[in-house]
Amino acid sequence: MRSKMKLLETIDPKSIRIIAIFLTAVLLVASLYIRVIPFFKYSKFGIWLQYDDSLSVYWQSEQLYLHGLGYWWKLTPENTRYLWWWPEGRDFRITDFPGLAMTGALFYPALKTFGLRLVDWVGLLPAVFGALTALAVTVLGWLIGGPLLAFLSLLAVSFQQAFLQRSIASFVEKVSPTTFYSTLYLITYAWAVMEYNKGTRDPRKYFVIGLIGGLTLSLSSAYWSGFLGFVGITIVGLLILPFITPEKDLPKLMAFYSIGVLIGYVATGWWVTTVWMTKLKYAAIGLIALLGIISATEYILLEKFSDRGRKIWFGILLALILWAIIVEQHFTILFKFLPGRYVMMLMPWIKKEVDPLAQSVAEHQGIWNVISVSAAPNVFGIGILAPIALLNAVALISRKEGRNDVVASLPMLAMALFGTYLITVNTSVYLLTLVGYMLGLGGALALYWSIREFLSLRSFDIKKLYHASVILLGLITLAIGISNGVTFAINYPVPSFLSAGTSFYTPLFPETLEFMRGKCKFAVAWWDYGYMLGVVANTTTLVDPLAYNMVKISKVAKALTGTEDDLVNLAKAFALPPNRTCVFTYEVFSYIPSSKTILGIPRAGDFAKSIWMLRIRGLNDSQIFGKYIMYLLIGRDLSGRTVQLVIPSPSTLRVSGNAIEARSVDGRVVLLSAVTNLIPLFNIKKVLLYKLIYNGVIQSGYNFDTILQSLKPTEVRFKHLKLLKAFVEDLRDPDTNATIPGIKAVSVVYLYTG
Repeated sequence: MRSKMKLLETIDPKSIRIIAIFLTAVLLVASLYIRVIPFFKYSKFGIWLQYDDSLSVYWQSEQLYLHGLGYWWKLTPENTRYLWWWPEGRDFRITDFPGLAMTGALFYPALKTFGLRLVDWVGLLPAVFGALTALAVTVLGWLIGGPLLAFLSLLAVSFQQAFLQRSIASFVEKVSPTTFYSTLYLITYAWAVMEYNKGTRDPRKYFVIGLIGGLTLSLSSAYWSGFLGFVGITIVGLLILPFITPEKDLPKLMAFYSIGVLIGYVATGWWVTTVWMTKLKYAAIGLIALLGIISATEYILLEKFSDRGRKIWFGILLALILWAIIVEQHFTILFKFLPGRYVMMLMPWIKKEVDPLAQSVAEHQGIWNVISVSAAPNVFGIGILAPIALLNAVALISRKEGRNDVVASLPMLAMALFGTYLITVNTSVYLLTLVGYMLGLGGALALYWSIREFLSLRSFDIKKLYHASVILLGLITLAIGISNGVTFAINYPVPSFLSAGTSFYTPLFPETLEFMRGKCKFAVAWWDYGYMLGVVANTTTLVDPLAYNMVKISKVAKALTGTEDDLVNLAKAFALPPNRTCVFTYEVFSYIPSSKTILGIPRAGDFAKSIWMLRIRGLNDSQIFGKYIMYLLIGRDLSGRTVQLVIPSPSTLRVSGNAIEARSVDGRVVLLSAVTNLIPLFNIKKVLLYKLIYNGVIQSGYNFDTILQSLKPTEVRFKHLKLLKAFVEDLRDPDTNATIPGIKAVSVVYLYTG
């Protein structure tokens, strides 16, 4: 081992840096390339974006490109009601963040000279910011641990599937730019600690570094409120600082840094309307100010009471934890400072306490409800080692000479802690990209520390065995994560606007919306389709994915899931003009080509979403299941015979000894040895949107099999609606254009005649 150490010492540090820089450059180019693969694969189809926020960013970028960046302040309800949130209009200044739209509009004139369309540049934005984040984590790693940690951090984040999810072309979302600018903020934090370790004690320098940190935070806040999570990371780091090192000068100097952050943020972030015109400003100012309060308090305690000050600080932390527990019991207090959906993401166990609208969005799905535990190494790679970073930190703190290393690593260590918390409480899958980023850096830190400790230990003992095990596990999970992430990018599925929510290409949405353009001035549809209806079909919508108005959306839900009269009432309530208003709905179904039969088994659209529509309109599950929606259970009874039974929902199944007790909708109880299939059934006679699709399929010359014939209407007639067109489309392989058998996508457009 000594010979190996001597060999390492003989290598020229300058050569190591050159090699590290070269490999880093290669990996950064590779991280950008895999992120732009969707552009090369799908931009040939036209608008190749996801149909949610991506289309909204495209529209906003177009407006700012045409009218100038200052037009953001004119996106008021009065100027947007012609297209968004009819009749009141949408105030984009407080309902969306300006960063992505301004970035799209600002740089497009230069990129236009290379032949890029605006939709292409907007679609590439997440890939660009994803690659920039990879560069930023490399710098962060280098500041904290030199070339080795920089290299591991780059590998851990750049090619990780979780981080790739929302930092890849076509998925134009707020997470990747926020992560980039917030990483720059963490770099200033690490920079300040590095200056302390170098012996710098001039408060003015820390103040200036803080000013730069405040600027990066203001830029981060222009994209997403998730920037507050990174402020939280530095708060966690400062909270545990006295237990890592007893030195009082560091909290004092970090107080100057924190003051600089606050002043820098306020001075440069005033233009971010989504923060300063909403209650987010209280959370932002409060959390950033808390940085200085914590640092100053720690300094005063350590200055006046020395070691006893650490005990007092420990008591303060216990009091804060107790306060947090009390707040958790009365979590509605947090709604005064943060939107309910953000509170639910941080505290997912409260989801049953919020309204059905908040539960219905993607945020209600926990990460472990989407990803199996066995798939964690594939999705997070080395990120699964993040908790080990915490164990390694404890071991280093126990040795006086290791404390400075832990202090320098606080940004990464705090991310390992926060990411571990989020994954433990099964936070929202919406945060998967952010959680993956945090865990990835935590895992890289764990591997870095173990490599360094392994090389420093002379005798092979239990410590060396532990670090060898961590190194082996780290390298394996790192390789798994990189391989799976690259595979994910290469095989990235068709963006949802081109796939109608499936894994294949279909012209359903483009053709339907092109048909609606010019024929429909207004559109009634579920809020998921608001952006694509407004942007592509140029129709005025009532709601879109950011219209968090429970009263209004419940009325739309009732109109779509109620009767034709409910739709008429909606049209009158919102002044929707007859013969200019259309109703749009869609679904993907199983299909039997031989008999030209659409099977009423939904795959991706409004039939499946109607469960939440019914809940949002005010019905509870006992009113929904068994009446509107039910399930055909296929299984085996205790004698082994195959049985079929219509039950209200899978949640009504009960385990009774060695049997499964199933109760049918008519009250019959059957004991089963196994359940082999559960098929959702929909009562077309009771719900308007079911009737709209059913009638459109029939009028197009197809058969429609409801599986249970009693759910099929004998005749469908409308008094106030006229079928304009039903689109029944194939799904195709995007590479070969070959039709995918056994499935059809259906959309219908009806005209409201008054």
